[in-house]
Amino acid sequence: MRVLIGVAVGVILASSRFASADALANPHSKQAFYVVSPAAEGQGPPVSELAIIVGETQPETGRALQWWELSARMRDDGQYGLRLLSERVPMTSPDGIGHVERYIYCDAAGQALEYRDGATNSALLPPIQFTESFLPRPSVDARYDGGFATAGAFLGHVIVRSRPVQPPPQVTFEPVRLLTLRTDLICGTQAAVVQTKSGDDVKDRAYTREEYEAMIAVGVNYFAAEGEALRWLWAQPVFCRMTPRFPDTYYRSNWIPGRMFIDEPSVRLGWGGDIPVNPSAPEQVAEAMRQRVQSHYALRHRELPMGNGAESGTLDLLAPPAVSWDTDYWSAWYQMAAGAPAVVHEGRYYRRGCGWEPEDLFGQEGLADLTLTDQVNCLNAFLRGAARVFGRDWGISEYPEGDPKLRRAALLQGHDMGARYIWFWSWPPMTYDLQKTLMQELMRHAADHPRGALADVNRAARVAIALPPGYVFGWRGTWGMEREQRSRGGASFGDISAAAMWEGILCSRRGIPFDFVVDDPRTRSVGYERIVYVRKDGSVDVQPPWPANRPAGPISLAFNDEPVPNVAQAASGDADYTVGQAGTVTIDGRLDDWPEERFFKLTSDEHGFPDVVSVQTQIVNDLSRPEWRLHFGSYMGFRYTQITEDLERKYVLEDLQGKGVVVTEVAPGSPAAKADIRPGDVIRGLLTWPILYEFQVYQRLEGYKDKHDGAVIPVRLRRSGRYDFGRPGDLGARVALGVDDQRLLIAAEVLDDVHHQPHHDADFWKGDCVQIALDPTLERRTAGFGEEDHEIVLVLSADGPLVWRYAGRRGQPVGRTTDAHVRIVRERDRTLYEAAIPLSEFPPLAPDLWPRAGFDVVVSDADAGVLRKGRLELRPKAMTLGKKTSQFATLEFEPSADGARVSAALLWRRRATPQDGYFRLVVAARSPETRSAKVRATLRSLDSPQTSATTAELALPVTSDATEHSLIVKTDPPPGRYDLSVEVEGPLGSIVTRDHLPVYIYPAAAANPVQPAHEPPSR
Repeated sequence: MRVLIGVAVGVILASSRFASADALANPHSKQAFYVVSPAAEGQGPPVSELAIIVGETQPETGRALQWWELSARMRDDGQYGLRLLSERVPMTSPDGIGHVERYIYCDAAGQALEYRDGATNSALLPPIQFTESFLPRPSVDARYDGGFATAGAFLGHVIVRSRPVQPPPQVTFEPVRLLTLRTDLICGTQAAVVQTKSGDDVKDRAYTREEYEAMIAVGVNYFAAEGEALRWLWAQPVFCRMTPRFPDTYYRSNWIPGRMFIDEPSVRLGWGGDIPVNPSAPEQVAEAMRQRVQSHYALRHRELPMGNGAESGTLDLLAPPAVSWDTDYWSAWYQMAAGAPAVVHEGRYYRRGCGWEPEDLFGQEGLADLTLTDQVNCLNAFLRGAARVFGRDWGISEYPEGDPKLRRAALLQGHDMGARYIWFWSWPPMTYDLQKTLMQELMRHAADHPRGALADVNRAARVAIALPPGYVFGWRGTWGMEREQRSRGGASFGDISAAAMWEGILCSRRGIPFDFVVDDPRTRSVGYERIVYVRKDGSVDVQPPWPANRPAGPISLAFNDEPVPNVAQAASGDADYTVGQAGTVTIDGRLDDWPEERFFKLTSDEHGFPDVVSVQTQIVNDLSRPEWRLHFGSYMGFRYTQITEDLERKYVLEDLQGKGVVVTEVAPGSPAAKADIRPGDVIRGLLTWPILYEFQVYQRLEGYKDKHDGAVIPVRLRRSGRYDFGRPGDLGARVALGVDDQRLLIAAEVLDDVHHQPHHDADFWKGDCVQIALDPTLERRTAGFGEEDHEIVLVLSADGPLVWRYAGRRGQPVGRTTDAHVRIVRERDRTLYEAAIPLSEFPPLAPDLWPRAGFDVVVSDADAGVLRKGRLELRPKAMTLGKKTSQFATLEFEPSADGARVSAALLWRRRATPQDGYFRLVVAARSPETRSAKVRATLRSLDSPQTSATTAELALPVTSDATEHSLIVKTDPPPGRYDLSVEVEGPLGSIVTRDHLPVYIYPAAAANPVQPAHEPPSR
């Protein structure tokens, strides 16, 4: 209240000492009058004349500041004015007005408002080029007469000092209403609407004034509004987003220009398949992300009109870059590097999922002790770290889909960690009452837990965890890379991300504030006490080092009664195919030593599926016939509609999921027919615009409806391969499998009139090839491969025949399989594929342990170009439209003749544990004759590799039936990362199977965090 009274008194006293309007005729008094002339031909300036009046000098914080007023007359004779307390008066110095202590705007209706920043207790100025363009400034060669420049610029036009012909504009500034706006915490809702529901029907209506007032009362201070609501909101201590109009919008300090946000630039990078083509390294995806964000900030997207018919002469009005609102919080570094002023995380808080998925990196068991506090610490660390390094802001949002029990805690913790933006997403319905309640709780918490200056809060982290340059964290590896794809340092991208996240989890559990950043010179200059560098080889380099090593501790092995999958029981019914013993088969690319009865056939009629091809064409905008002109649903002789499942089936299309516009009819002789547009073509692009929905076709072509006769319209189409696929002699195949004690053997004869394989690495599937997938434990998943599934491809590439792995067990690298023996021979119109691949490449595949496995095969056909035109698939679309092992065929392996042989397999279950816990595997074994084996485990430290490993052994019972044991590896070394190697040894010392993976130990949560997140860092 003291501040409000002080402001009012200060303004009244200052106003009594301003010169009178009559004195403006005197060029030597403390005032000046200017006439405005157009800078551009044919334009009319929005202001015709203006007056500047100098008031009293006022000492402030050890310096003398000057009161002054500006009154402007507009073309329509309306008036507006400014009153400021600043270092200098405009048009009196080429150095501008300097520091501004007070700012008051009087609008055309005569309402005077003072704007103050509640976070800094300083004047809050308008956000767009205020001192540069919305105040008059002297020209470089102006003369100064009586202290004022004779010429200058204002609003992009010319101003000339003159004497008034009529009474100059004069604005009254009393009374003044003070608006104190909180700039360090901006809380808003995506839409100021209340939802009403009747059955399944949900309708929106705008807030009433009473509802606005209630939201403002609980702390919401950011709205989008128009019309009557806006006229009232302008005079409230809130920020407003609206269509700009001169002069009111541009002189108000509570205007948010431009868009509220750019929508999910990271998430949408993958929607249209326009992630960089063939990315082979993370930095390629990182650059795509930077460019995607920068594309939103191109000048054409930020241009603002003066509004209200005003013309701006030489003045370019640009909205500041909009805040990014994104689900992928881990992309914050690269978004801010591209210019994003802040990244707001789309907060759908669940115990697991929606951006918190540690099981994807650390295994499905052992993480139950991780808390919401750990989750929020790790999520927000990406945002806060980027904001600290780039000097930006960050925020969080609440979504209705989240777990209601987690919303409040996540919201309050985000506030304490330094979120500047707190936003709510309104749809699907997040009710008005819920938003209001959450805001009430937030503001109560903020009052009880003041967080101090935002700059200090955002520097609270003591530890920075730095990923390699160009690397973007992902729960399934580094973003854009396969989890088991190898970096140039030799580590899997999944293990690199896991190393970084685990350091974050360790810090969180110990109460040490931390940020996730990127290894960059800027990171080393912003005051972190310690930086944890995650290297491309998967190692961690801590500078300065942690006080203590993390050596592996003693381990012990035991069996317990925790659940096992009972893989043998998953096999039921008859097998679809039998895999015989390989016998004397030789891998020579001839196939004549394979028994004919081992082959099964794939034909175009029974197993064939056309793919799609991309078509670029041009259609001429011919206005000579009215029926060809643009209508909603037709253009230039073709009719179009939104794709449906029925239309997908009719035109033999796939996987459009309702997104696409399909051509249903083409008139003979029309411009569409001449452009070779066909029924069933899917319109994917017009001009330079992507097309997903029917209304977009009309929207993009509307400018050509009745003009631009003869213009050429580029069209991008997606076309079914049915026109070229499946003709007699085009494609057919027969495939066989064999097995011996060490290898899986594959043979395929493909009848194909043209062999075409121009691709490399991960794109081999687009050309001629044979793909094989295995489900060794019969998980029968309905979506996506599990950790125990495999997919390989046999390819006759430009570099010769090879086997390429697409998917495998955790720890198996994506890429060329060097242990495979493969021959592929092309003879006239057929290609002969033959390969022998060690069974160790397909763990836990063990034909004598579990004789059943799931299986699918795809034979791809390209002919020419860069896209597959069609394929044969053993089980319809089980591999090619998602990975659905539930639809795979079932193989049954003939047993080995070696009765003494021990078969075994390892299934990883618990790879993470709290301290003083345990790891767990399932060990399965079987032998017709042998009854004993042993299992050996070795634990090595990944964080302190110079320390010694520890080993333990345990006898493993073996029976004639496949028996599964839950193996417990008990240990208690310091929290950190370790490598656990497990092997099964047969009675003669032979290793039956072995595997190793990183394992993780975390501490109990700190009872008293080392440094609460809302406290500033120690100096």
